[in-house]
This record gives sequence, C-alpha cells and structure tokens, in this order.
Amino acid sequence: MKIKKLTAILLVLAMAFTLAACGGGKSTSTPAPTAPAQQTPAPTQSSGSSSGYKLDWKGFTITLAHDNSTTHPAYKYAEYFKTLVEEMSNGLITVNVFGGGQLSNGNPNQTVQLLQDGQVNMAIINGLSTPEWDVWKLPFLVSTLEEARTVMEGKGGQYMLDSLKDNGILGISYMDVGFRVFSAPRSLANVADAANLKVRIVNSVAFTAFIEALKAYPVTVSIGELYTALQQGQADAQENPITTIYGRAFYEVNKYITLTNHIWTYYIWAANLDWFESLPAEAQDIILKCSRKMIEEYNVAVAEQEQEMLQAMKNAGAVIVELTEDQRKAWAEVGRSTHAKLVKDIGVDIVALFYEDLGLEPNW
Repeated sequence: MKIKKLTAILLVLAMAFTLAACGGGKSTSTPAPTAPAQQTPAPTQSSGSSSGYKLDWKGFTITLAHDNSTTHPAYKYAEYFKTLVEEMSNGLITVNVFGGGQLSNGNPNQTVQLLQDGQVNMAIINGLSTPEWDVWKLPFLVSTLEEARTVMEGKGGQYMLDSLKDNGILGISYMDVGFRVFSAPRSLANVADAANLKVRIVNSVAFTAFIEALKAYPVTVSIGELYTALQQGQADAQENPITTIYGRAFYEVNKYITLTNHIWTYYIWAANLDWFESLPAEAQDIILKCSRKMIEEYNVAVAEQEQEMLQAMKNAGAVIVELTEDQRKAWAEVGRSTHAKLVKDIGVDIVALFYEDLGLEPNW
C-alpha cells in the first residue's frame, strides 16, 4: 500500500480564518457581531517542570511557521507550544514562531515547501491535496468528532501521517478545524431539501459527486466573490466550515445554517523529518509531549469557538438547523453512496483502512 509521492500540496479546504471582509460583497445593513475567535480562552499555564530529564545536551532553536491569523486558536496555541517547550526544557530549547504567513507571504503551499526543504523545523500544514489525501474528502466518511478521532488515532489516520515521511515530513498529529456544513435560503434538514439548488463548492471530484448525488447543481465561485454570488443568485447555497460562514458573514445572505457535518477538515502538526531525527532523544520526547498537550487543549478551544460563532449568528438572525438521527442517517446514506465512484482514485487499500477503523462495510 505504498502511497505515491506527493505531486502537489495545495490549500484545498479554504478556512478563511482571517475573518476578512467579503471582497466588497458584504452587506453593510447588518453589522457582523464581534468575532468570538478573539475571546478564545487562553491556554492553561504549564507547570514548567523538567523532572526526569537530564538536559545534558546542547541547546537549539526551533523555527515554527504557520499561516493562521491572530484571531484563530491555532495562532495562540502555537505560542502555547513555545511556552511549554521552553519551560519543560528549562530554556535549553527556544522556539521562534512565525505566524500569519510571515515566511510564506500568506501562501500555505510555500509553508509546506519551507518545511520539506528544512528552512523551517516545524509547521502547521493546511489541508493536503493529492489523490490519496482525498480520502478525507469522502462525504460522510465521518460526521462526528468521535468518528473523526477514531480514524485519526486508528490505522487509516496514522497511515496517512506516515506517508508524509516519503517527502521528508514527520506528521505528528492532526489538529481539528471543524466540519463543513451548509448555508442556504431554506432548511436542508431533509436530503430532498437540497434538490435543484445551485450549491457553491470547492473544485473537487468528491465535492462534485456529492452535490450531484443530492440532485443539486455544483457551482464553482472564488471564496472572495461568494458573498456577492449568493446575493445575486449565481449560487443559492454554499458549504464551508462554521468559521468561514461566520467570518465571511454568509449567514446574512443564507439565513439557514444546517449542521450536516458532511466533511471533516484538519490541519497537520508536522516537523522536518531529518531535523527531528537528528535531535537528542530527550529533546524529541519533550517536543512530542508538548505537542500532545498543546493539541489536546487546542481541540477543546476550537469546539468552544464554534459554539460561540453559532450563537453569534443565531443572535444576528440566522436559523441553526440540527439534524435528527434519522435525518443524519439519510444524509450519510447519500454521501457514502459516492464512495464507490471515488475509491479507485484514492486507493482501495487506503479507504479500506478507514472503513475498518469505523466498522463500515465497503460499498464498492
């Protein structure tokens, strides 16, 4: 089951965590509520204990890069990782954090290249796009955080992280970004409600197959033009993570937010493989322990932020639609019906690992 070399590493699940304006298309009649992302609870303080470590090796500096804005939890938790590592190593390891795309000029692809080339030691990588990594785009492969964690910690998720070693990258862990959901001019609680809508999607075979299975029409519009496209009827609905829907105020032109949770999105917490393997064993252990602690607290913060954003949109007049168990099963049935069409491009063996982790019966 050897994965082919990555031929392209692209940002494919646009998160819009910059919470930027909508390229002139945003309504001025309804001011957006204060971004709850700026109210993200601060990470808990570490104990600073280095008990059990000899710390008898030469100190060094970690260069850590990411492309997240100051309003997103990933920015704060990268700084938290710095605090944890420096305290646990008693200052023997220092961490220089370059956030907000400082080293990549805002291009996440460049961040990946910097990591591969060893110009940075660690990075938060945005979504990857190769045929193999499209396994995470399979509609309703997972639709709850429990399912996502089952796969992240299972054979499938670990296999994908291990595959990055062929490209000089150590995939340490996944970081939760959230599920993609729909915003639309009406509730999409029932699968049939999506029929005949023009739905904006990212340009992807998996996304196209999903929308067509819903008997809707896929439309591709840039994220910067999407607000205006929804206003003017070029698109009726769209799907994105909650952070994007909130940050770009799509709820102003699509009143109904239906929590379908049809595709889970992620970041990858990673290191340059050669660099990491060159470190003393104690230093490696400190980095991995601090990584686990940081990511655990980060994932909690992301979930809390989503709830704050949903409440803020509700306060602004949006309708938040939650699915019943029967409705969710009906949605999942449609989403998973596309897997048989998509599995060959991804790799049957790879998808089989994910299915095994989830206890699903293959439909191909």
